[in-house]
Amino acid sequence: MAWSRIQLRYRRSSWWLLALMAGLAMLLADQFGLLLVRRESDFAHYHGLIVRVSSIVDGDIIDVDVRDVQAGNPVTRVRLLGVKAPNTRAQNSESLHRQACEFTRIMLTNASVRLSLEPSRVRDELGHVLAHVETLDGTDLAEALLAGGLCSVDERWPHSLLLRYSQTEREARRKMLGMWSDAASSQRNVNANQ
Repeated sequence: MAWSRIQLRYRRSSWWLLALMAGLAMLLADQFGLLLVRRESDFAHYHGLIVRVSSIVDGDIIDVDVRDVQAGNPVTRVRLLGVKAPNTRAQNSESLHRQACEFTRIMLTNASVRLSLEPSRVRDELGHVLAHVETLDGTDLAEALLAGGLCSVDERWPHSLLLRYSQTEREARRKMLGMWSDAASSQRNVNANQ
């Protein structure tokens, strides 16, 4: 009787030990990439990458010449993190939209840029890569747009440059540039009263 209890206890403990060993083997296999096929994360793929701009989509959206594996596109669509440029859907913003697009086009035509991502949010709801875009001479595109009053700060996704962008926007407002000019303000007031 005592021998059968020892055998039963051994069988129970061996199952537990076998399950533990199998779990450890799976964990090690996964760490070495043997168990599952690993895809490189967007952050690791794009952060710090120097890429050529292929087209200007909007004042705050560009396409760059690097394949977007996640979306399956030959180019990657990048949205400037931390700012929003006027779009054509907003009332009477066509002129500001054109100015923002033209400014971005002048700065980035045939240019290479460095993408800097924030680990907290890598893509927006449309699948665009969210990045700070910097020209190779060190100019931050979003900050340049803000300084000219051609876009506003977008606080939807926190990032490391939010305070700096807010100060730049405040200065453009103080100088009444772009969307903060008297003409743009009076046009917004007319639309609000209609």
